[in-house]
Amino acid sequence: MGPGFNDGVDINTPASPWITDAEHTQLRAALEKSVDLGCLVELEIYFSNPQEWHRIMFVPEKNEQGDLTSVLSLGQDITRQKQIDHELRESRSLLRELGARREAELEAERKHIAHEIHEELGQLLTTLRLNLSLTCSQLPGEDSPLREKLNDMTRLVDRTIQTVRNIATSLRPAVLNAGIASALEWLTQEFTRHSGIRCKLTLQEGIQLDEERATVVFRLVQESLSNVGRHSGADQVWIRLCHHVTGYYHLTIRDNGSGFDPEAINNHQSFGLIGMQ
Repeated sequence: MGPGFNDGVDINTPASPWITDAEHTQLRAALEKSVDLGCLVELEIYFSNPQEWHRIMFVPEKNEQGDLTSVLSLGQDITRQKQIDHELRESRSLLRELGARREAELEAERKHIAHEIHEELGQLLTTLRLNLSLTCSQLPGEDSPLREKLNDMTRLVDRTIQTVRNIATSLRPAVLNAGIASALEWLTQEFTRHSGIRCKLTLQEGIQLDEERATVVFRLVQESLSNVGRHSGADQVWIRLCHHVTGYYHLTIRDNGSGFDPEAINNHQSFGLIGMQ
């Protein structure tokens, strides 16, 4: 067991000069608890000298009549285990930070590319279409082969403009700049239009999020609706976002589909669920 703590010694007095008063108090409390309850009590304690963690068990021993006769103390040095646990927690924390940074950088890149596509490429295509229309209007004759060719080019440019808009929207919808309420309303309407699945959105009045949190909520709902459309077989989805007085925001997404195996979260192929976590 821990250094310097021996059976048969008055528990009111530390049995070793290396045990501090605080450490002795912890040991005494665990021992007294074991005596009072008549059951095993386990304690993890850090001894400042020699800087070690120990797991100590106090086991009451009784005679044939059921009277307490002694308390057996068993100790195990768990310093290395504690170090491993600490390193594992630090590693997980670092991975979470790296993951969050990666997502933030990815979102920033999406925003930049969407802006460039929408503003630069979109403007160039719009200018090209205007020039085609102007050129077509200046041609003599209604049945000119050149006019028909220009009309074909105009229709092609129109399709290209729509494709560019769709690409920019898929990267980062411009409606996100209008706030989370507008973004979710647009997202649910688009989901219903494309999937045919009814989507009821409930938002607490006046709810507002900064850009970072709004983006996180939007991506969570977007991924959830994608999963609903692909896997659930549902015909109704309910989404609710509210703000608690504690300062937390609560997002709930439910559907009436077939559900899924929660163990799938541990499946290394379930990258969508991992990303949402």
